[in-house]
Amino acid sequence: YTVQRTGSDTGITVQERINITIQNALTKGFGVGIALYSSDRCTLSGNRLEGNSSGPGIAVHDSDYNKLLNNTLLNNVHSIHLAQSSNNIIDGNNASYIRDVGITFENYSHNNTVTNKQSYTVATDLTNLPFPFSEDHRIDSEFWKC
Repeated sequence: YTVQRTGSDTGITVQERINITIQNALTKGFGVGIALYSSDRCTLSGNRLEGNSSGPGIAVHDSDYNKLLNNTLLNNVHSIHLAQSSNNIIDGNNASYIRDVGITFENYSHNNTVTNKQSYTVATDLTNLPFPFSEDHRIDSEFWKC
């Protein structure tokens, strides 16, 4: 399934839901590719998020116990952004041509796990993993290349 547009909207939004799976989708040309808001136990798997111009390929806000698995993120401002989101698993994702940062955990995100050969190619010299007001993340991975 392909969702394409030029603009600052979000390609796919999941809000206040539980146990939603988004798999093998393509979002292209939005502000944000896929966003989870107040949604728990969701799975984003095998998606391709391209050219999201004002935000991350994947945004997870106030959402816990989600899985972000084997997604491809190309030419986005950020690849994955978590805010006030805890106990999520980020595994096997590949991001290239990121204009800002690879993964961010902020605003009281805790206990997130990053595993399995994540690859993030960042276009700037900024820090790959900023963690403001966040703690206890587990990073177990061959993580990034610049």
